[in-house]
Formats: sequence, structure tokens, C-alpha cells
Amino acid sequence: MHEERQEHLVLDLQQHMAVKFLEHLEIEVLGSGRVWRPGSSAALTDVQRQPRSANVVAASVVAFADGLYGQQKEDLLNSTLLAQLAANKKYDRGRDTLNWYGIYLSVLEKLGWSLEKQHANGGPLVPERPLVHRSDVAGLPLSPGRVSQFRFAQVRVDRPRFTTDMTVLPLLRTRINEDAFNVTQAALETLKGLDDRDRRVVIFESSSHNAGRGNFQIVAVSGGPGQELRMTIAAVFFVTTERVSRVLSFPFAGSSTQMFQARDTLTLNAAVYDPIRAQVLQQLGDQASAYIDELMSA
Repeated sequence: MHEERQEHLVLDLQQHMAVKFLEHLEIEVLGSGRVWRPGSSAALTDVQRQPRSANVVAASVVAFADGLYGQQKEDLLNSTLLAQLAANKKYDRGRDTLNWYGIYLSVLEKLGWSLEKQHANGGPLVPERPLVHRSDVAGLPLSPGRVSQFRFAQVRVDRPRFTTDMTVLPLLRTRINEDAFNVTQAALETLKGLDDRDRRVVIFESSSHNAGRGNFQIVAVSGGPGQELRMTIAAVFFVTTERVSRVLSFPFAGSSTQMFQARDTLTLNAAVYDPIRAQVLQQLGDQASAYIDELMSA
């Protein structure tokens, strides 16, 4: 009984802290420097299990494995968008990515997402089978040593040019199940195959990179034990002297590009998120419909 009471007290505290956090949270607003206040929202609520699907969420591609509930999808899309916009408000996502990503994860944790530890020693993630062998990129400002202290590892390729999916997919493969991997791969191919003027392409490209710098996330989502919501994020940022067009299909040159990746897995505590769901929607307002669009549905 004592342990059960303690658990209830901890949950009550988490819910209270999440509510207070949202009350004071500021987010970036599309086309404006002001702080967003209540407005209409784009909801995807459906209580039924749904087939695999994918969405563009600002600078993220989110792929859902088969069997998740519509409400779970909505919760993930809205919470990850809120985290991006809150981080955008604090830091330039292209020029201060390390701090940006720290805020991004921090917001998710305050909304009820729990971050799984990658290594017992807390060290930076190193891809199991790195594809790159170059480490020095002349004329580029990033210090790989400094970056490695902040979860990211430098991408290394063994060929003159490479695309981001060549590095992101191997990074995800060892942490997600086959269904989640297949739908993520299909989502990336779908986005790459769309016309430059397609709304989903415009949302992702305009949000993810600018002037030789980029910062985006590929998110694979599945249901864990007891149908808990679990996502694995492949976070990528880069600096290059080349003019990047479509970030997922662009053939980056290893000699003129520094690219870094991190991989994080989080699970959502629904008991924390449920009481603040309406507050998240209120905070997002019209930004949800501006930044979220369906990419594919089985």
C-alpha cells in the first residue's frame, strides 16, 4: 500500500509539473515572432487500431508501425511538433543544434516521454557500422570532439558521395522491429518521390535545412509491451559548403560535409500525457495544421 501511494504521489507531481510547464512554454509561430495563444487545432483522434502510416511533422518524418491507435498517433505528432517549436523559440536549429536538441528532448520528457539510456556509462552513441572514414573537413566550423559530448557521433562514409538515408536507416535498424523499419524505409522513399512543389515536401524541406546547414529527425514508432507508445529518433544535423536541394536524396560530398547523428528511444507515460492533451492542442493552435501532413497510409 505504501509503495502504491508513493507511485500515486509521484504521478500527481509529474502531472502538476507538466501542466505548469505548458502554462509558461513559448513556441515559435509560423511567419511571426509572437508567442502563440489558443486557436483551432488539427486533431487525428480515432480510438481504433490503424494500419501503418507516416506523416511529415515540420522537420521530422514520423513512421508508424501497424496496430497503433489513432489517439496514440495524434499524441505523438502533437508532442513532437510542440517540442520542435519550443526548441526553435530558444535556439537557431541550424546554427545551435546541440542546444536545440537538448531543449527538444527536455520538452518531450516534461510532457511524459521517458528517455531510455543508450549506454550504461552514459557515453555518446556511436553507430554500430559507421559508413564513413573521413574525420577532418577543411573550412567547416564544427569540432567532432565537442559534438561527441552531446550525444552525437560523426557520420563517416567510405565513398566520395552519400545520401542521408544511407546512414539513417542502418542507425535505426538495430533498435526497431522489422515492421517499424519497413514503414520508415517506405516513408523516406515516398517523400523522396514527391514533386518539389508538393506541400509535404515544402513543409519538410523549409523546416529542415537552409544555407548549407540542416537539422532533422527520422522517427520510427511502434507499440511496446501493454501497447505503450515507443519511438526511436534518428537525429541528424550537418554543415556543408554545397547547396542542398532535397535533403534526403542530395548526394553529399564527404570532402565538403560534416554530418552528425544521434539515436534516442523514448516511451510515453500516458498517465502523465492524458491530463495535458487538451493543453498541448491549445498551445499548438493552428501550428498543428500548418506543420503536420499525412505522407502515406496503408
